[in-house]
Amino acid sequence: MSAVAGAVFLVIIMITLTVGLMFWSLSVQREMTDLDIRRMSQDLEVNGVSFPAAGQVDINVTNLSPEAVHVIAVWFVVVVFSNGRWVPVAHYRVGEDHISGAWVPDNQPWHVITVRFSWHAGVTYAIELVTDLGRVFHLGYYTAS
Repeated sequence: MSAVAGAVFLVIIMITLTVGLMFWSLSVQREMTDLDIRRMSQDLEVNGVSFPAAGQVDINVTNLSPEAVHVIAVWFVVVVFSNGRWVPVAHYRVGEDHISGAWVPDNQPWHVITVRFSWHAGVTYAIELVTDLGRVFHLGYYTAS
């Protein structure tokens, strides 16, 4: 009789663990889906990039997203045009502590993000913005002047 009770108890424990694991898995999957939806809803449109002063880059963007976008890094990739395509030569990452205007409010037109970066005149940079949700916006290729 005790063997039957032990088997029933074991089956109850296994069912409880399986149901709990299933609910936890569904919860994590829902959170990841929500994060992906938020990430994909981020939409920045570039209005222009300028190099107004030594060590400063101004990036003018419009936030077309339904929520604020937080820029946590700006990538500057030195590129050269070779064999009909842009080839990366060097990569620089500018962190949030060197970015002014990193929070772009929702539905905000003509917002300026100022980045402190020691650029060199005549060098072409591929510029990319990285958000806190992991979205990367490739802004294009700009020659510093």
